[in-house]
Amino acid sequence: MHDESAGGEIPAVSSQLNAAHACSWRKWMLLAILCALLFENAYHALPLMIRYGMKGWADFSTFYVGANILRHGLGRHLYDLSLQARFQPVQGVQALPYIHPAYELLLFLPLAGLAFPVAFWLWNGINVVMLVVSARSLAVQLKSLSAVWVMLAALAFFPVAISFKQSQDSILTLLIFTLVYGCLRYQREVLAGVLLSAGLFKFPLVLPFFLPWLFRGRWRFVAGFFSGGLLLAGVSVALIGISASGDYVRLLFFFLRHPEVGYIYPRWMPTIHGLFAVIAPGADNQLAAIASGVLSLFLLALSSLRWCDVQQGSRFDLWFAMNICAAVLASPNLYPHDLTVILLALLLANRAMQTHGFIQTYSVDESFAPSLRGTCVVISAIFFCTPLYLYLQNKDWLGLLALPLLAMVLLLAFANQKRGKVAQSF
Repeated sequence: MHDESAGGEIPAVSSQLNAAHACSWRKWMLLAILCALLFENAYHALPLMIRYGMKGWADFSTFYVGANILRHGLGRHLYDLSLQARFQPVQGVQALPYIHPAYELLLFLPLAGLAFPVAFWLWNGINVVMLVVSARSLAVQLKSLSAVWVMLAALAFFPVAISFKQSQDSILTLLIFTLVYGCLRYQREVLAGVLLSAGLFKFPLVLPFFLPWLFRGRWRFVAGFFSGGLLLAGVSVALIGISASGDYVRLLFFFLRHPEVGYIYPRWMPTIHGLFAVIAPGADNQLAAIASGVLSLFLLALSSLRWCDVQQGSRFDLWFAMNICAAVLASPNLYPHDLTVILLALLLANRAMQTHGFIQTYSVDESFAPSLRGTCVVISAIFFCTPLYLYLQNKDWLGLLALPLLAMVLLLAFANQKRGKVAQSF
């Protein structure tokens, strides 16, 4: 009797050991891949940061210029392009214009009195801190992920490397979306809306993400968003005055009519707009704009239709990831460094598809689950492929990144369906 029991247990124990060994092997392989990508990103970004970025050629110059204009008491002329040119750290070249709302400059005012190289490295140091906070916050929410793994994935993600190279504010955007996600998991919709409004310096991304909340009548979130937006608008007016705030709106419309002045280059945008610019460069501009707008509205409508009322569990994570991807695609102005926020979507999507709740959702036909998980991994791997970014950049084809992003939206929309009684109660 004893021998039979022991004999029955041996295969089970052996199976568990084999599964543990396979899991350990996959972790070591993933670690090697992430480290290789990290070193490749550093090899690409660090020399450019030293050679060009800290000398005034990086995008950080726009924030530095805007903050210095405020520091010298010239806020009422903040959006005067000739004044911005006089404050540029590199003279004799076409200046990068500052076209963000004035309230964002409060973050950069402490850096304005410093030499440009010092301010450049200090802001990148702040970016590191924000990345650590994002990783830690996400790890707290997703118990199956550690902050170390999230941080390693972030450093292996090429858009994050671009953010460091240009000393951009995209990592701040990632932090804001991560905090919004955390608040929603604790049912704090008003606070989540306020936090999302803080990201309105990237309004071409934030507004498409916000629209499904408005369409579905989530009034607590909407109230928080509008309250935060009004507060920040008041701060901007207090900094630069009503007249300069009007100049900001007029400047935006000016760049819409003359995109070349503001370095607006659609072929580098991983959006629907950028995709049309790459695949149909000779098409009528008005016709391409209409087609781009219709497809963008379809994606936002899809995100609204696949709404998840329960703000916890794998279905909500899938919806949140899908809405980020749809907002990126629908954005009229977005560059590769702005894809930093996609990191959150990729982590949420892959983690959600590995949970027991996701398998329960497909209890009617479990054969779907492995193929969906595999497809999600493949699409995520595309976005982690640094050589692909460099190749598309050299070819002027970065707009083609909208294709895997579009595939991710459709995948998550399908994966977020309710199937069977179990799914309906999930």
